[in-house]
Amino acid sequence: MDKHGIASQGADHYKTDGVEPLDLLRDLDLLTEFIRGSIIKYAARWEHGTIEQRKKDAGKIEHYAQMLWNIANHDNWRET
Repeated sequence: MDKHGIASQGADHYKTDGVEPLDLLRDLDLLTEFIRGSIIKYAARWEHGTIEQRKKDAGKIEHYAQMLWNIANHDNWRET
């Protein structure tokens, strides 16, 4: 997923009073735990979904894995 794809995933409907939840999680040092939990969540429901849902879930796993990779490499977590 490219930089635009990751940034576009942080849509306005996720913001509360102008604060994006992922930014709050980062500031509270909970972002990596949230990301790892999200990967587990989407992987765990794999067997119960339709092929279309599996494709969406695989994309979400890829998105969160890229964020985790960026964090591990001290890059901006929103960039690829």
